Amino acid sequence: MARLNVPAGAILLGVCTTILLSSAAWGTPTETVLYNFCQLGNCADGGGPNGELVFDGAGNLYGTTTYGGTAPDGGGTVFELPAA
Repeated sequence: MARLNVPAGAILLGVCTTILLSSAAWGTPTETVLYNFCQLGNCADGGGPNGELVFDGAGNLYGTTTYGGTAPDGGGTVFELPAA
């Protein structure tokens, strides 16, 4: 029978990596809905969030939507979610 010569440090590194990467070690991630679009009539508050989100220095979040808005054609919106 062949014997493997694996350093104890490599085994410890493998065990620690497995523990850190397992979801059981960190718990189940949760998701929080910050805003549901199209709550206003005719989606005046926007619909179909689109593109990248941007944070400013104060922690406010900005983004755009594809649909909605108050323009006659509902050309989309720019929104801000203020920092809590």
